[in-house]
Amino acid sequence: MSFSGSFDDLFFSEVLQLVHLEMKTGTLDLWNSWDGKKVIFKEGNILMTGSMEKNEKLGDMLIESKVINEAQLREALKIQRDGKNTKRVGDILKDRYGISEGDIQTGLKDYMLESIFAIFSWEDGQFHFSNEMAKKEEHIPFPLNVSVENIIMEGSRRIDETSRITKEIPHNQFILKLNIELEGIENIDLHPDEWKVLSLVDDTKAIEDIKLLTGYTDFQLLKIVFSLKNTHVIVLDEAEQAS
Repeated sequence: MSFSGSFDDLFFSEVLQLVHLEMKTGTLDLWNSWDGKKVIFKEGNILMTGSMEKNEKLGDMLIESKVINEAQLREALKIQRDGKNTKRVGDILKDRYGISEGDIQTGLKDYMLESIFAIFSWEDGQFHFSNEMAKKEEHIPFPLNVSVENIIMEGSRRIDETSRITKEIPHNQFILKLNIELEGIENIDLHPDEWKVLSLVDDTKAIEDIKLLTGYTDFQLLKIVFSLKNTHVIVLDEAEQAS
């Protein structure tokens, strides 16, 4: 049985729980004024998720999940095009850069999970569940093998953490500046992602600028900036917000 509604009627977590408990098979479409996503279910379990707005390609998804970089994808596409190579891009990446099948599966899984977690932050939106699946979606090579309960728990945890972070960082237009009073920055134990963001801090870039340069999601970047701020490595300058 198909059903429709809005997030005024049910939270996204409640929609997921409903489909899971009733062991439904089909497609859940979700959209708001700026985005559209779909979640494919089989017997109440999530097979995959993706965008309603664009045809997502393997290479782009692997870039988003940091498995490969743009230069590697360009090279793989060039090899495929110039040599009239009949191999799939994924196979070329394996041959050329040693990207394993496991790397690809992990990258796609991370990409799909981030796509799902993004929906938890929607404050409004519509949804429609249909019992039908497209033929191509019935045999998905890399199904997402994560329990719905775990997705709901992690999505809810992220909402709580985001709420805590945004109390200190309410928008993404703050300019990031190095803390000039900090000594011995090279001795501070930072995560590689934190070093990556820190390397882009030049007293002129706002959080939104760094998001474009790194490709991190809002949640990922805010969490990093929050950590750098609270270890006093950087300061946020609200007086010179980006326009």
